Amino acid sequence: MLVLSIQSKFKKEISIQRSLGASFSNIKKFVLQDSILHILLSIIIAVVFLVLVDPFVQKLFRVGLLSSFTKIGFITIFGSLFTVAFLLNYLVPMRWTYRFFFTENKSPKSSIFSKYTNTVLLSFQIAISVFFFVFMYVIYSQFHFIKSFDKGYNSHNLVYVELRTKSLYSKDKLIKSEVSKLPNILSTSLSDDLPIWGLSGNGFYKDSQQKELKIFRNIYVDKDFFNCLDIELTGRSFSGTNYNEVIISEGVTKVFGMQNNAVDKTIYRGADLKIKAVCPDIVSYSLHSKIEPTVFSFYNESSSYSILTIKLNNKNIFQTVNQIKKKIEELAPNQVVQVKFFDEQLKQNYEIDRAIQTSINFFALLAAIITLAGLIGFTMRMMENRTKELAIRKVNGASAISLLVLLNKSFLWTTLGALLVAIPASFYVSEFYLQNYAYSIKLSTVLFVFAGLVTIILIALTVSLFTMKTIRENPVKTLRYE
Repeated sequence: MLVLSIQSKFKKEISIQRSLGASFSNIKKFVLQDSILHILLSIIIAVVFLVLVDPFVQKLFRVGLLSSFTKIGFITIFGSLFTVAFLLNYLVPMRWTYRFFFTENKSPKSSIFSKYTNTVLLSFQIAISVFFFVFMYVIYSQFHFIKSFDKGYNSHNLVYVELRTKSLYSKDKLIKSEVSKLPNILSTSLSDDLPIWGLSGNGFYKDSQQKELKIFRNIYVDKDFFNCLDIELTGRSFSGTNYNEVIISEGVTKVFGMQNNAVDKTIYRGADLKIKAVCPDIVSYSLHSKIEPTVFSFYNESSSYSILTIKLNNKNIFQTVNQIKKKIEELAPNQVVQVKFFDEQLKQNYEIDRAIQTSINFFALLAAIITLAGLIGFTMRMMENRTKELAIRKVNGASAISLLVLLNKSFLWTTLGALLVAIPASFYVSEFYLQNYAYSIKLSTVLFVFAGLVTIILIALTVSLFTMKTIRENPVKTLRYE
């Protein structure tokens, strides 16, 4: 885009220098110096850009851009790209210089090919920018949807400790009891798994006579689990003495046809299991997979749990976390104790999605900067070519508003062409991205119409801003200059 945009400038410059008696070698030297200056500035900008984005790339992709300069292959590619850029920046103006001196074509006007090539490139840049910004908004909306989605439990201010070693899980109930006595602890519970991970499954029958086995998510918990995670129950929690009790989610009642009166009925798995309560279905791991029915079972007193979950209040959270860690280490010396937050684990469940979001945000910003630069360059070149035309129109009575409308019309068709490419592309890519989720936002026509209108308005404002100065100039002065 830059190379094509400077063609008009060089052809006019060559015409002026030739009329002043400059030789071909003089103009060749001028073009070479100008090209070297452009490339040096480009290298400086590129290096500064790499330095700025290197920390971001290292964090996101675990690859260092600056460290790549120590590799021969990367240096070769980097050097080759700038060599090609230099040759283009030098040879294109030289082509017009040669044509001016040694052929019959001495017109400084742009060719039709150059004009349409610039238009196509600008349209492509606009399309890329619109695509990235629409996709960026879709990803942002999906994350907002995930954040507000009802998981079936409340993860706010919940922490957990894994009691994986024998020294820890053999003292699970003692650890729970002692941690519960600490200040700022609202409730504690024990379990063998957590919904922030992918829950495992077990087979259940509706009754002992049924032959059709149904597989449900299955997690063993104590009687305080539901209070700790703010899971609503229709019925009562475990008694704490009978391990042949279960609490089932609404999905299980639908599978077994117990929607209205499941409480106090039984399901079967090796023995009759009395249903104490029904709770909402809960999200297991993330929204990438469908919410499945869950059966909550109860361990007998002699069994051990491997997870301690703790609900904190809002006061001195990190101080309380340190107290929990210290207390458990006192009860089980020489053990590595880690107190982790539910919400942090939930974030990790969407780590790849967040990496995609960060990447799209970065490329959207980069595309916007490049498009803005291209739009400004295209506008300035257009004004240079149409200065005389605008002055004549103004002398003949054209108003500033009518001239702005005239100039924006040419950009309108370019923008519409870009939108015809960007809108369908962003729609299909967004649809493909949302297929990774079992639960997602619905794409609305309003989003794409709004994106198109915003694009048209922003481009019209940019063009108007950079053309207003020329339009306001005295047409007599402009015509005298021309």
